[in-house]
Amino acid sequence: DMTFLRRSKAFIVAALVALVVAGPVVAGCSSGSTTATASGATEATAPNLVGSWEGDYSYPTATGELVSSPLLLVIEKQEDRALWGYEQFTNDGETEAFSLTGSIGADGSSLGFASSGFSVVGEMVDGGQMRLRFFVPGDTPTSFEVTLTQSSTTVPTTTP
Repeated sequence: DMTFLRRSKAFIVAALVALVVAGPVVAGCSSGSTTATASGATEATAPNLVGSWEGDYSYPTATGELVSSPLLLVIEKQEDRALWGYEQFTNDGETEAFSLTGSIGADGSSLGFASSGFSVVGEMVDGGQMRLRFFVPGDTPTSFEVTLTQSSTTVPTTTP
């Protein structure tokens, strides 16, 4: 019956419009951590990420090897969504460290960091962990993912 099909389509379209319009309003009413911006959009409250984060990773080399190393990410300072810190790892038996600056996304879980020579994107995941993907261009390009677990909520007294 054509009338039934037209009514069904109209109902589906109306339901989708209601979901699109009311979805953000309902989400804003949930208990928890959102704030309104000047544009009217909602933002999740930024989690406090200050401290030490640790994990192990492996990365592919241009010569066909797979190299493993522990990684330490230290977030020394956080102001709202802005982050400052460093990453430390072992390369050919030597400890190396690079300064990082970054930010937490409006959703409260996406992350981005940059340093001289590489960039990092990631997200917070369940259980106090962050999953990061590193992109390293240049003479020895590579990319890898690492899951880090917060090992301390304080900043080490010695920094590289």
